[in-house]
Amino acid sequence: MSKRASNGMADIADPSRPKRPRREGAGAASSDHGDSDAEVDGADQAAGPGMAPTEVRSLGSKLLQAVKEAVDKDGRVQSDIFIKKPSKKSYPDYYEIVQRPIAFEDIQSKLAKGLYPTLQAVLEDFELCFGNAQRYNLEGSQVWNDAKDLLKVANKAYGKLMPRERRDDKKSKPPSMIKLLKTRLQKLVEKTDETGRVLSTEFMELPSRKQWPDYYLTIQQPQCFNNIFKRIKRKEYKNAEEFANDVELIFSNAMKYNLDHTQIWEDALALRNHFRQLMSDLPSPFALPKYSQPSAKIKIKPPAIQQSTSQATGVKDAGPSLTLRVPAASASKAPPPEPTLPVARNIAQPTSISRPATRPTAPVPSSPAFKAVNSPKLPIMKITASTRPTASPLPYGTQNVTPYPSTSYVTTPTSLPVPVVPAAPVPTSAAPVPAIAEPRAPAPVPVVAPAPPIQTATPAPVKVATPVPPNQHQLKCATVEIQPRGRTVELNHRDGVKSWAIRLAPGESRVIVKGVAFMNYRDDEEEESSDEEEEDEDEEDEDDMDVDTTPTKNGRAKKAKGKKRGRPPTRASARQANLKSVKKKSSKPGEIQVKVNSQVIKEQPEQPGEWDIHLPVGATSARTLEKDKNDENKVEEPILDVEEDDDVDGPAGEGENKKKKKKKKPKKKSGKPTQSDPPRVGLSKFFPDGNYPVGEIHEYKDDNAYRITSEEKRYDEKMAMEDPELTYANIRKAAEVHRVVRQHARKWIRPGMAMTDIANMIEDGTRALVEENGLEAGIGFPTGLSLNHCAAHYTPNAGDTNVLQKGDVLKVDIGVQVNGRIADSAFTLNFEPTYDALIEAVKAATETGVREAGIDMRVGELAGYIQETMESYEVEVGGKVYPVKPIANLSGHSINRYQIHGGKSVMLVKNNDQTKMEEGDYFAIETFGSTGQGRIVEGGECSHYAKKVDAPHVPLRLTTAKSLLNTINKNFGTLPFCRRYLDRLGESKYLLALNHLVQAGIIEDYPPLCDVKGSMTAQFEHTLILRPTCKEIVTRGDDY
Repeated sequence: MSKRASNGMADIADPSRPKRPRREGAGAASSDHGDSDAEVDGADQAAGPGMAPTEVRSLGSKLLQAVKEAVDKDGRVQSDIFIKKPSKKSYPDYYEIVQRPIAFEDIQSKLAKGLYPTLQAVLEDFELCFGNAQRYNLEGSQVWNDAKDLLKVANKAYGKLMPRERRDDKKSKPPSMIKLLKTRLQKLVEKTDETGRVLSTEFMELPSRKQWPDYYLTIQQPQCFNNIFKRIKRKEYKNAEEFANDVELIFSNAMKYNLDHTQIWEDALALRNHFRQLMSDLPSPFALPKYSQPSAKIKIKPPAIQQSTSQATGVKDAGPSLTLRVPAASASKAPPPEPTLPVARNIAQPTSISRPATRPTAPVPSSPAFKAVNSPKLPIMKITASTRPTASPLPYGTQNVTPYPSTSYVTTPTSLPVPVVPAAPVPTSAAPVPAIAEPRAPAPVPVVAPAPPIQTATPAPVKVATPVPPNQHQLKCATVEIQPRGRTVELNHRDGVKSWAIRLAPGESRVIVKGVAFMNYRDDEEEESSDEEEEDEDEEDEDDMDVDTTPTKNGRAKKAKGKKRGRPPTRASARQANLKSVKKKSSKPGEIQVKVNSQVIKEQPEQPGEWDIHLPVGATSARTLEKDKNDENKVEEPILDVEEDDDVDGPAGEGENKKKKKKKKPKKKSGKPTQSDPPRVGLSKFFPDGNYPVGEIHEYKDDNAYRITSEEKRYDEKMAMEDPELTYANIRKAAEVHRVVRQHARKWIRPGMAMTDIANMIEDGTRALVEENGLEAGIGFPTGLSLNHCAAHYTPNAGDTNVLQKGDVLKVDIGVQVNGRIADSAFTLNFEPTYDALIEAVKAATETGVREAGIDMRVGELAGYIQETMESYEVEVGGKVYPVKPIANLSGHSINRYQIHGGKSVMLVKNNDQTKMEEGDYFAIETFGSTGQGRIVEGGECSHYAKKVDAPHVPLRLTTAKSLLNTINKNFGTLPFCRRYLDRLGESKYLLALNHLVQAGIIEDYPPLCDVKGSMTAQFEHTLILRPTCKEIVTRGDDY
């Protein structure tokens, strides 16, 4: 987990104020161009009508109070950061960028002294305050958004306090053309593409005559943006058309000189389209017809009311016309829609509509003959419509409608006996029919019944083939719980299918299978009983006949002693007789297994009978199989792989072989346990003696910067290792948990997964392996899953819908704690090779920091080594090369017990911090690299929180805040936590209480830390212990 504040770095001492670095390069205009979007020159505004000093003081105080009490949608007070001006020591560059700093305390002081002549002057100071904040901070950051919201609050409060007749009529003043043109040109040169690249870079200055002499031979009137900025500053443009012609000249020159569809040609085209869009909304005094988008208007004039009606009711005939304004059509018109048949609606038709009395003479196509198909009959939903299209009837087929809307069932075709049914007579009727005949089901083909068997005096005994018992028991029922939404799907054999296909919604990538049961011979008998009863009734209706019912023995029939009178054996009785002989051989379902993509998913040890399945992206191939004697019989089932091993079914030799296989199971229990996939088995089962793996050992360098320890120090270290409270065992256990969870996550995380699912998978594994027990063992801090330009402190809150994409760069930061000893390590994943160099640079910088760290090393000097390594790399994206920059205001950190950020920081840029690393310290060597500006600011919704180590004891007015603080103290102490953890503990509607604790200074909030949009950031981290005799990298693993 990153440390955003560091010792000895004055410019980042207070992280609550994100900075906005100055723009550099040709892609942005100079300070003369300005960056305000206001379209009214402030110099032209009047001071407002005079007011009494007491009235100004009273109304100004009300205005100030209204702004101070403003809160956002979460109940957070937005005005706290504007109460006082930033510290000159912490933010020296603020006073270089902002020429007239002002804060709420200054406005309150001026109100008390009576220095404001009007309430308008008070409002202007608020505008200055919020304008300074927006000028210094990056657009989109929390401070920038707060300033924007509070400015709206101030203007709204001013409108309520100031009588309308005494306000300044700003709308009556014409806007300044120079300001309008300057604002639009500034927006144009700041236009970027999807990667954050500024498009106007090549057009800011004219090409060099030495390098491009042919340019001035081809282009007669060269033009660039900086020349236009100078003309605007000197107010040389008499009208907007001259300005537009100069800007259009830049684009036409570029597209004329450069080849079509080259990069600069495409940039010019994109800028030209954007410029025309900006010019389309100029106010009416300066609007240009060639850029205006004509709005289509449709005038609808209702028909005149008939004279008779108007005279009877006394209503005038003439009425005003209606005008319907339609938005202007875009430049590219969509193709006309293809003609489609009208959709039938279930609307009752009026009975007054006349229908033909006789059948229409138009020929009606006869129904095609359909062949009988041996397939199970499923319920078919019949949908009838009152109106039908007039198109000619087309051949159609029956469609099976699934009985459940939430799941789609894939039926497995099976062969069923088709009863002999005589053809149904086609009824004839002379009743009137509609003009369009409704489609009719095909008439069944008549089937001729076979002739009855010829009776003989001594018929041969009826021989019925003994059914072979199936090797595979049919799935009877199962429950599938789809996470994270908790959607439940019940699977039951009574649905008439043997296979189920479930379509997952976006964000659903994990299922829990439970309640799995197979059918045994009793279930099979019950299912067949209803069919047998029907067949028995048919068989009993047959005539009596003489048969030989002598029982057989050993496959030979005994000699008949005489003829007996009776009925022939029916199929049902034969089946029952055979079923009795099969019952002895039938078996109960064996052990249940679940497979996904041919991989066995182990049963959850803490929840018997449940399987937690993390599904990969795309279609999941699944099978249900029970091996027969040749191990070849397989039955497929989508989503689930449920396998049962029958140890009794089949011949004796096969049963013996299976019993031999089961004898191997006790041997597995006696050996070393195996870890599940995903890992959910606690580490205490693998290391019952408590001796966890030692990390990678590095010897200290033999120079003046490191000490050579003596035998006495080695003895002291040995004694420390035997102390159960202060030993390295706790750190090593936490590191081993981290290694197992981390290695699984690196293999498992793939694009298309929801960020919430990734976080839950990692944290569930951490809790299971460390055997979570309150503050004694558990998660060290919320799992960081920062994406792309966000460098740190992002984890999904409840309801987060972000999904990992293929082009994303994901930073995964995991923390595990055992008795307050925290293992902190992070890595970066990417799924395309574009940013491989960035990841390699940050990883190499981390290795440099680990290698150079040691006793007596100055942290400022160590930062220089890290910076030198990282800056030796560069990244090429889209043909442009970006240097890899270390993020200057992020750092590694020392770790204390139950405190992730200790008192020492390892910056990523060389500095003069002379703080030494000491023996006994353990550090998180953490490096961040970026293709952007190399500085981060706070932005986005906050998810990370932690109780301050030196939290003050202050009275809390909210009862909910007191209760929430008790929950935090009990479950987290001073360890970081996130809102998902509070949700997991059953807390609800706690945001107001949480913000109250933050404002009281008890809880520290850690919003996401981001570089500029369009940039990419990477992170790597290892935890090491500075032992007296060596340094141990406890989180080192096979992966990195």
